[in-house]
Amino acid sequence: MNNLVSAKWLKDNINDENIVIVDCRFNLMDKEYGKKLYEKGHIKGAKRVDIETELSSIVKAHGGRHPLPSVKELKNTFENIGISNDSIVISYDEGDLAGASRLWWILKYIGHDKVYVLDGGLEAFKEIGGEISTENEKSNKGKLDINIQENMKVDMEYVREKLDNENVVIVDSREYKRYIGEFEPVDKKAGHIPGAVNYFWMDILEKDDDKLYLKSR
Repeated sequence: MNNLVSAKWLKDNINDENIVIVDCRFNLMDKEYGKKLYEKGHIKGAKRVDIETELSSIVKAHGGRHPLPSVKELKNTFENIGISNDSIVISYDEGDLAGASRLWWILKYIGHDKVYVLDGGLEAFKEIGGEISTENEKSNKGKLDINIQENMKVDMEYVREKLDNENVVIVDSREYKRYIGEFEPVDKKAGHIPGAVNYFWMDILEKDDDKLYLKSR
């Protein structure tokens, strides 16, 4: 099944009571970015989830960045914005997929399959006349069952054990300058995991005017 929906599909189905739209815009270097943009204007009915505080937990002794919150915390976050077992969740950002894909992955990880990303993001929706709101959208509390898909993630020790395994490919999806350690704005140590190959995540996108879409096959 396709994991994307078009702006036209969302506009045509926006009044479906089972649809929960989630604004996932964020900026790695500006923690208030998503909140400010949401208040300035978002898709009508969209709820906001904060990538830093709701879809990530604090960094603990192991280090790293943006570790997953507890299952209990995730369940509470999603139910508070109205997500239930029957909900069709549409996540969006500015089309770059950075925030929207994190929400998509986390919902898949906890066992909710009916989650999709808006191709082209907010700008594609605005271009076809989709309604934009500045209201702080209210939610009825949802009821979401959890069914963790453990095969969707691995831990640090697993990666360490596979470093010399020729049947395993480790992909570093950051930009090339960060991969080679030439530039590092956020992590404590520059460079990449030994043996990792680089495929910049933005290279899966194509630009149409000022809008970003997932590249066609």
